[in-house]
Amino acid sequence: MNFFTRASAIFLTIALLSGCAKSKKTLVLAEVNPPDSVSGQMDLFFANEVKRLTEGEISIEVNCSSILGDENAVIKEMMTTKKIDLARISLFALTSIGSKKATVLTIPYLFNDREHFWRFAKSEMSSEILDEFSSRPDGLKGLFLAEEGFRHFFSTRPLNSIEDLSGRKIRTTNDPILNEIIKDFDAEAIQVPFYDLLKELIVGTIDTAEQPIVNYRSNYFDSAAPNVILDGHTIGVTEVLITNKAWEELTKPQQMALLKAGENASAYCREICEKRETLVMESLKATGVNVVEVQDKTAWKDACAETIQKQAIKNTYLYGHIADMAN
Repeated sequence: MNFFTRASAIFLTIALLSGCAKSKKTLVLAEVNPPDSVSGQMDLFFANEVKRLTEGEISIEVNCSSILGDENAVIKEMMTTKKIDLARISLFALTSIGSKKATVLTIPYLFNDREHFWRFAKSEMSSEILDEFSSRPDGLKGLFLAEEGFRHFFSTRPLNSIEDLSGRKIRTTNDPILNEIIKDFDAEAIQVPFYDLLKELIVGTIDTAEQPIVNYRSNYFDSAAPNVILDGHTIGVTEVLITNKAWEELTKPQQMALLKAGENASAYCREICEKRETLVMESLKATGVNVVEVQDKTAWKDACAETIQKQAIKNTYLYGHIADMAN
């Protein structure tokens, strides 16, 4: 080996040992909704931002449409086998791992409108939600908050008022707050995995469910249940979480890049969510879906007033701060 060949080999070795040669890493992200949903589009935007900001060092493999399981299964996988690194999770699902703070955001009729939610999401108070599970040994770190729009009831049968929910079999998650308000509306809460919801509506195991309006259309629920009542009982707050293991394996610059990508993805969600919802609403009405507006929500709020009070006193500090952000 001549001098120049030997020198080249030495310099290459030094570069590799010093980390000059960038190592590439792929992180797996789980999403229950289709890629064309608001959440699916946000996930893909986030993945592109991560790749851009890390100059290709980090790639995010986005798995949509419940390929990796429903949200409860995904959370369990993240906290045990660690085969899933990231997930976009509805705050409802965090009750399965003992959430005391995130669930405050699911209290019915807490947020007056989208602006109210985003004031909270962009405030320092949001760290109360994002950091709730980060100190646990099997913990999860919240990267950013997002939303899917206000959630509404839809059914295989007409829905014209709160009274029409009485006696219905309504699909729900394992969230105790949602289960409580369904009981408050004199209906029966039935837990069905999200990926089975369309099938169960078709066969009649359930006749009613609730989702943000964009998810309702992107998952084809309108084909089986073409009746919607816009009660907006809660906003579909979500967050993107990463396992502590995956987070700690990143360099500091990579961590900062993920946080910045999350900030950009959150802003992107805010930008597209309302626009998509408006377009979907127009499309639903044009295709014959029976969409009923709720002009006065007093009866709805009164029906679940006891549940609201019971949940609010569990975390009066956080609930009070959010309520104060209404104006």
